Amino acid sequence: MQLIRWKAWLALASCIFIIYLSLPTILPSSLVRSWMIGSPIILGLDLRGGVSLLLEVSSDKYIEEQMASIVDRVQKEGIKAKFGEPKDDTANLIIQSRDEDKIRSIIEKVFDKDGYILKAHDEQIDIRITEKFMQDMRLRLVAQSIDILHKRLDESGTKEIDIQRQGEERILIQVPGVYDTEEIKRLLGKTSRLTLHLVNTEVTQKDLEKRKMPMGTKPVSFEGANTFLPLYITPVITGDMLIDAQSTMQLGTYGVQFRLNNAGAKRFAEVTSKNVGKPLAIVLDDKVISAPMIKEAMISGSGIISGNFNAKSAAELAILLRSGALPTQLKVIEERTVGPSLGQASIEAGTTAVIAGACVVIVFMFLFYGIGGLFANVGMIMNIIMILACLQLLGATLTMPGIAGIVLTLGMAVDANVLIFERMREERRNGKSVLASLSGGYAMAMTTIIDSNVTTIAAATVLYAFGGGVIKGFAVTLTVGLICSLFTAVTLTKTMMACWYHIVRPKTLNI
Repeated sequence: MQLIRWKAWLALASCIFIIYLSLPTILPSSLVRSWMIGSPIILGLDLRGGVSLLLEVSSDKYIEEQMASIVDRVQKEGIKAKFGEPKDDTANLIIQSRDEDKIRSIIEKVFDKDGYILKAHDEQIDIRITEKFMQDMRLRLVAQSIDILHKRLDESGTKEIDIQRQGEERILIQVPGVYDTEEIKRLLGKTSRLTLHLVNTEVTQKDLEKRKMPMGTKPVSFEGANTFLPLYITPVITGDMLIDAQSTMQLGTYGVQFRLNNAGAKRFAEVTSKNVGKPLAIVLDDKVISAPMIKEAMISGSGIISGNFNAKSAAELAILLRSGALPTQLKVIEERTVGPSLGQASIEAGTTAVIAGACVVIVFMFLFYGIGGLFANVGMIMNIIMILACLQLLGATLTMPGIAGIVLTLGMAVDANVLIFERMREERRNGKSVLASLSGGYAMAMTTIIDSNVTTIAAATVLYAFGGGVIKGFAVTLTVGLICSLFTAVTLTKTMMACWYHIVRPKTLNI
């Protein structure tokens, strides 16, 4: 009896603690207090409303940039190179040289050794990127893009975002609670590739109009204007040298103050000291933002990007620069907005489904199994509360498929009790005592219960590993629910049944 008492108190303490954990989710927001642990469960896009964007990574353009980089390096060595026709959907270069060793040493700086096929013939060398290298590069591109997108959206104060890979070159972004797609697209649509270039002051306006550029120089247009500047192609400072960027205002003008790492600061000081009195162009995404004159050597490793900024655009540019440049452009191929009213309707429908399902199960269990059904119903209610507490602690996002997983879990939890009660009835029909029937019911049904739960959890794990966002939400709630049911449908109901027996001492088994 002493052991039963301790088990009862432990079960009661566990239930009280579970209820305490779930209070931020169960109670209305007006009643949530600071002494409560955690915050309410995060609601998904289909429940809360928000923005959904499907982006496509432009890997082809990135490949062209890599090939152009090789062309630039080869031409600096005094060797002619050009793009050839693509072969087997892969990029192709034609280099007019027979110095195979020299060409190989150049391209190995850009590609892995197994990333290209080099073939010499007819006084030229053909270079073709292998399909494996291109596939690996696409994987890296998407992974890097997802990481930067997370930083951009989090920096802007937009939390609870869901970013997932879709296929090889697509990214799905869901941002609950935000309904302005233009604001999100402004943050996602820019690669934000910042570079600083010296201006080739020897190029005349006439040569610039005729696009007659010397080697190593290219015309770059101003943002929002049809005027061009002749810039040296090789940048003196690149965006990867940035370690911080903050919006600022000086003399009534907004701008972005940036700070460089040690290598960038040293390079910046060297360039500015040698080019005092010359313009330095600040280029963002191949557009000149401004081209201020270098007045003095800048040895502090910091500077200010000035231009036609307001408070909002300066803050957005600072966010983009801090999060890093996207490796390539992202194209929005699908956008969808779910209104808050539709999300509220989904919440009401899901809540109704859970309550209706729970009520039907409660009535069924009580009518068929009497006092045992009552204990099973208490365990089922605790199972729902325990699921909410676990999802809250995990920081999981609750969606409509997740609610479907909770409803399915209710049936699975009660199913375990049905197995136990039927085994008890079978033991009683075989002439065993009430106590032996109670003990035998739990002992003999346990193997079946564990086996069915483990196999279902295994299936849910596969769904989570290979499914999309909607499927993952269902898999998470189903797995959490099944694990919780092993406590509520077995341990908790068994403790309540043992306490009932030792208090009532029934002569017959009314189950």
